[in-house]
Amino acid sequence: MKRTILRRLPAIIGLVGAVFLLSLAVPRTISSITYELTTPVFDNRNNPQISEEQLLEIKDDLLYAISWVDNPVTWSRLGYVYLALGNRSTAPDQKTLNLEEAENAFTNAVAGSPMDPYYWLRLSYARLLSGGKNDGSAVEALKMSLLTGPYERPIAVEQIQYAALLWDQLDDEQQNIVREKVRWISGLENKKLLTLAKSNIEAMTVILSALADGDLNRFTRFIKALNKT
Repeated sequence: MKRTILRRLPAIIGLVGAVFLLSLAVPRTISSITYELTTPVFDNRNNPQISEEQLLEIKDDLLYAISWVDNPVTWSRLGYVYLALGNRSTAPDQKTLNLEEAENAFTNAVAGSPMDPYYWLRLSYARLLSGGKNDGSAVEALKMSLLTGPYERPIAVEQIQYAALLWDQLDDEQQNIVREKVRWISGLENKKLLTLAKSNIEAMTVILSALADGDLNRFTRFIKALNKT
């Protein structure tokens, strides 16, 4: 009997190990599949043809995915969905609730991935929409985005935009970081920087001040482009 058990022991151990690995894989698989199923609607969340009911449906799907695996990527997507719902809300109370849920979702995203500058920037934006400019919470998230993503080209112009809105809440060192970012990104995303300057007087002030301290030819070209109709 003992010999039989000993002979079967490796197989039993292997079976237990397989069951354990399966128990780890199943939640991730369910969460991943559920997440991917939300992609078609999510990618078109700001399209008027996407109904509020569809947004609410993928919101529930994302919460279900999170119930299986607490993933910062899923939390971030959920935050975007709440922002989209907030944009569509006509009732003030519902709009406030959606923006609060968006802030909560992005807070969970940065908790799961605290070195991601994109999540911090989204959190700053959500807080700006819900009164975070006045209580200092928006600028704290922006500072973390600047710290963790000093040279992230896709979000650099947006970082500058929020920094301009919160300029007086940044210290001298942080303002210099933003000015340096302006000079750096002007050579990569000059059209986006021009668009921002034309649409936002606070941003224009920050951008022109930064460029004036840099290459004179680049500054002159920017001024000429800015004055074009």
